[in-house]
Amino acid sequence: MTTQTAKQSYLNNRQARVASMVSNCYSQNNREDYIERLNTVIPVTRVGYCSRNKCPKTRFECLNELADTHPYYLAFENSLCDDYVTEKYANVILNSRMIPIVYSKSPNLYIPNSFIDANQFLSPEDLGQFLIQLVKNTTAYDSYFKWKDEYELIVPDENDYLCELCKKLNNPKEPYKVYESMKKWLYKDAKCQRWISKLNKTEDIPVDETMDYEEPWF
Repeated sequence: MTTQTAKQSYLNNRQARVASMVSNCYSQNNREDYIERLNTVIPVTRVGYCSRNKCPKTRFECLNELADTHPYYLAFENSLCDDYVTEKYANVILNSRMIPIVYSKSPNLYIPNSFIDANQFLSPEDLGQFLIQLVKNTTAYDSYFKWKDEYELIVPDENDYLCELCKKLNNPKEPYKVYESMKKWLYKDAKCQRWISKLNKTEDIPVDETMDYEEPWF
């Protein structure tokens, strides 16, 4: 008779706490205020230039060390605008040991069911309570890693995007897209917002208040 070994949970007995690595100390979307309130409910470990906790190793080595004791990672962008997503989420996905928590206006750009969207909660405190309860249910926690059975992670070369662009430009089946004004698409259509703690919600702000804005030549 053979006995099947039970699969170890991704949670791996870690306690409810959140990791964060931040280098921009004064974000335009006020993520700092959100994190401060979240920290009143669930411990948030802050590492990087904006905290006293420095990690002298590579980013991925630091992430791996944090993953030893943290089941969650704050992948908050420094600007809250349409279609604005950086490497923060991708780095956590590559690590594949923590659930990324995003605060984004473009959840469609992430792998489905691989993240927790802070926008879906009424307040930072509400999110914190959810995170505390989630680690009490290993099945529910592990469900955020089921994407690994459906997706293959491929780390692109730094020039791969040029090849993809070339393919699309030469693909006759690719639908036509015309942008009459690149300035409008890049800035005005970004529809940026800022978290207002006393209102417990985000509000629309001018684009020049949320990014390093320069009058474009186009």
